[in-house]
Amino acid sequence: MEFQEPASCSNLEEPINKFISAFQTGDYVVLGVVLAFSACIGLFFAFKDRKKSNEVYTMGGGEVSPYPIALSLATTFFSSITILGTPIEFYRFGTMFFYFSITYLICCILAAEFFGPMYKKFNLTSMYEYLELRYNRFVRLVATAEFIVQTVFYVGVVIYTPALALEAVSGLNVWAGVWLTGGVCIFYTALGGLKAVVWTDSFQIVCMFGGLFAIIGKGFSSNGGYDLMISEWREGGRNVWDDFSFDPRVRHTFWSIVIGGVLGNWGNSFCTSQAFVQRMLATKDIKDMRKAIYTCWVFATGMQCVVALFTGIVVYSYFKCCDPEKAGFVENKDSLLPYLTVEIFKEYPGVAGLYVAGAFSGTLSTASSGINSMSTCIVTDFLQPVLKLKERTWMILSKLLALAIGLCCIAFAYIAANLGGVLQAAMSINSMLGGPTTALFVLSFFNPWVGPSTAVISYLAGIGMAVWVFVGSKIYPPRPEFSKQMHLEVSGCNITNYEPCEPDSSGVYPDVPWCDAPMDLERPGIASLYEVSYMWLGAIGFFTTVIIGCLLLRPKRLKEGVLHPFVEKRYRGAQYIPKNKDQQEKHEKIEKI
Repeated sequence: MEFQEPASCSNLEEPINKFISAFQTGDYVVLGVVLAFSACIGLFFAFKDRKKSNEVYTMGGGEVSPYPIALSLATTFFSSITILGTPIEFYRFGTMFFYFSITYLICCILAAEFFGPMYKKFNLTSMYEYLELRYNRFVRLVATAEFIVQTVFYVGVVIYTPALALEAVSGLNVWAGVWLTGGVCIFYTALGGLKAVVWTDSFQIVCMFGGLFAIIGKGFSSNGGYDLMISEWREGGRNVWDDFSFDPRVRHTFWSIVIGGVLGNWGNSFCTSQAFVQRMLATKDIKDMRKAIYTCWVFATGMQCVVALFTGIVVYSYFKCCDPEKAGFVENKDSLLPYLTVEIFKEYPGVAGLYVAGAFSGTLSTASSGINSMSTCIVTDFLQPVLKLKERTWMILSKLLALAIGLCCIAFAYIAANLGGVLQAAMSINSMLGGPTTALFVLSFFNPWVGPSTAVISYLAGIGMAVWVFVGSKIYPPRPEFSKQMHLEVSGCNITNYEPCEPDSSGVYPDVPWCDAPMDLERPGIASLYEVSYMWLGAIGFFTTVIIGCLLLRPKRLKEGVLHPFVEKRYRGAQYIPKNKDQQEKHEKIEKI
């Protein structure tokens, strides 16, 4: 659908000025209460479980109800990036993002029916323990190290995100906001462990929904109601559902979202992420685990797709005639929603604070989950096999590791400042590193011919290929026709010294925020590969890992029980390593015959 300038833009009584509203006392109070309550949950569980084991600290003792687990799962992966980034994704690129609801459902089915039961079967603490059972210790450590690198980068992005929001509405330096967010998160995560993380997530998801519902309610009541706003949304070309292009360079198509999402970012998040797996294993049994996963899908789709879409429609209704970033009113698109919120709620002290508290809550949930899972992996995969310590000592060590890891994540927030929009940056990181991880576990579960060397080589090759394409995309960004960003209007803005976006006699376009000059088309042939949508990064890594893994040689012997039951029952070609001495002797006699 081609863009038509909304009729309301040509009938504006006066141009739109930059909003000058800011945080009020009530907003700071609401934000402070949310942060303080989160910290108190950590203190509560630190006191309550002070005499319990490290297993209770890291895994919740396997006694957590499925519903808090479901809320925690949803909150963990739909963080501040959802609160700040996803509504703006709908506003700028239209409704194609809604197809992620299908991606989430497929990933939840895979997690509940295939991956989760395998992890439960072995009663794991770290999911990477399975790789040692399947191959050897080296494969386990390589995968764990990659997970730590991926999670530190990802948590760095989400810690940086709400600091942008707070800076936009309060003037607080962005790095002061980073340290505030990181400090609270480290405090309650290090003290309370997994239970504190899960129950804090359950509280924080209420804040996240509350902030977005407030924006939706205010927007639809103030801008002419549902029918008018939907009509304007369609008139602005945002109601796009039919992009089924097979061109991998197009940013969001049905295929890139569903296939690329399952094989990349979201397949990894739901099926082969320690943060997700750790919560699955904190349930009592497989029935509760499945209940938690499918309940998570309801909240995930509701927040990431339905609520974010309606919030995006509200954003468009306010900015359809004057996009603040393009007009130069705000520095980046991740500040658009906070910028709008403080203006529309300037007569309702505390409501804007609730929205920003929701963004902070999203960050706290994701960061705490990442920090807790990294601490668990370092203790379980690296330290416990070589150190013999008392249970109390392990708990203290886990808390100190959580503190150190949190500080590392804050340091990586400085890198996140240079990665562009938070939503795409976060999904790119998870895709290019998560796709090969998912492939490694798929090969391990379903391909009995893959041995230790094959696993490591194919895994590193998949990561290398995905990272190579990602770096190339930064050097040769996709052309505008592939990103398909919707038209952003500035005709209604009160811009001083406005210049039309037209080249001068030398062909040079004016250097102003609202003018996007055509890109230089002189590119090497390899640049077409780098133009592949970020949604395919994970699939590139996934298929590279799987193809190389399938091409290399089979192992001579395979331990019994390490394959997925579906394959285990049907596979007859491998020589199984017996579980105990009696079976070993019997097996050797059979081999001699």
